[in-house]
Amino acid sequence: MPQHQDRNSREAVLLHISRQFEDIAKRVSQDVTHHAASSPVPAAVGFVLYFLRNSEGEPLKDTTLVRVGITMKEMEETEGFANLVETCKLRHLTARLEEHFYSQQPVFTRIYKVVVDGWS
Repeated sequence: MPQHQDRNSREAVLLHISRQFEDIAKRVSQDVTHHAASSPVPAAVGFVLYFLRNSEGEPLKDTTLVRVGITMKEMEETEGFANLVETCKLRHLTARLEEHFYSQQPVFTRIYKVVVDGWS
């Protein structure tokens, strides 16, 4: 594949990931409120997970990111992730990106999730 197409594909994937972080930022406050209110424990402490997806709606796999040359650090450097972290900080929450074991067959594969926590 020509280098120009690789760069376009890489940029498109990063933009898609950044937009997912933006979408999470838009709904995180409501999701946390709903999660806390639905807990049987008063003033529950908890967390909300958001799994990242590829453009087809499937889990975003590390094999895809390796193919286009994207690191987890670069995902965390997107504008969308910065916005999500700031949105959470304003609500006294934390947001972090984590890898999650997905499959061992045919090869060891991880997917990515955002963890939002810190409320009480």
